[in-house]
Amino acid sequence: MLTHEVARRLEQKLGLGQFPMVRRRLYARLQRTCEQKGDGALLIVAGVLEEAMGPKVRDKGQYFCWVIKRRLEEQGYWPAGEAPVNQTRDQAKALDDAKAAIGKPELDPATTASAAEIERLKVSNELLRRALQVAQQKAERGVR
Repeated sequence: MLTHEVARRLEQKLGLGQFPMVRRRLYARLQRTCEQKGDGALLIVAGVLEEAMGPKVRDKGQYFCWVIKRRLEEQGYWPAGEAPVNQTRDQAKALDDAKAAIGKPELDPATTASAAEIERLKVSNELLRRALQVAQQKAERGVR
């Protein structure tokens, strides 16, 4: 199997299944991996394809997709939990920022005092609203 024909041949042999766009994207990613990493990745793809074509495999395409991802991760061709290939720089930066923020307090100490002040004002505002409602109810009933 040639590295520049991986996606086409996989599509031809295994089909596109129930989710054609997802399957095509996986095949394209496998082709890019084979082109970048060389013969090692290509041998893994060919081996898993051969396994998938076995007589005891019911859904050959689903089996191939399930196994190829794990095999490439095991062999180090795809890092586990790798970000999607089509991710933009802004999305990657936002993801990195979110990962960096995990475990950090939401408010820094400088804004903690202002947060406490905001909470105090909310409680005060609620008390004033309730007093206003009571006064309006008394006025409606004619009670002084």
